[in-house]
Amino acid sequence: MEDNPRAFIFDVDGTLIDTEQYIVSAFQHVIAQNNLEYQDSTRLRSLIGMPLEQIYKLLAGNFHSTDEIEHLCGQHVDFQKEKVHLVREYPQVRETLAHLHSRGVPMGIFTSRRSPSVRPTLQQAGIDSFFDVIITGEQVQNGKPHPEGLLKALSQLQVAPSEAFMIGDTDLDIMVGKNASAKTIGVSWGMRGRDVYNYDADYVIDSMDQLISLVIPKTRP
Repeated sequence: MEDNPRAFIFDVDGTLIDTEQYIVSAFQHVIAQNNLEYQDSTRLRSLIGMPLEQIYKLLAGNFHSTDEIEHLCGQHVDFQKEKVHLVREYPQVRETLAHLHSRGVPMGIFTSRRSPSVRPTLQQAGIDSFFDVIITGEQVQNGKPHPEGLLKALSQLQVAPSEAFMIGDTDLDIMVGKNASAKTIGVSWGMRGRDVYNYDADYVIDSMDQLISLVIPKTRP
């Protein structure tokens, strides 16, 4: 990789931390509490990455008002506050972020998840101190794949989109980067697995430590 990035903006779920059980369990809890139509875990996993209110509009059935959807979202977030222990680390993430941080590489987050649950999960994984900016779902008017959140993060870092990478595990993450005219990196260990190879990212990596080659190119003879 011969690009010279000035900043990395990361998705969270399925990219930095393994939150599949953490998120799917919250959906299952809210569905059960409100007698919504049963959804299997495969269906619920496929929705991860979308804005939370948009997901519950799909799941709610007989819920239509904004207040009713927000009530479901609130139940979801409250459940997650008590279940942070379900978050798991991915290999090499903490070490790679620490290395990039030590070299002064600006790093940020753009996630569809809401802020009350984001910081505790990053703390659980021991990576919360590495990020200069965190943009969450309720801080944007337009969710993924709209580039608003990415552009907002880069504006705070004072980095042009052409000098940054958007990194994520879903097609929405890759579309966010492309819609902002940023470079994109897909990761193959997340929610969509190796399907990420079909999303037309500029690069796909199979382990987090491969990011280091983006800022420390191999020495040429």
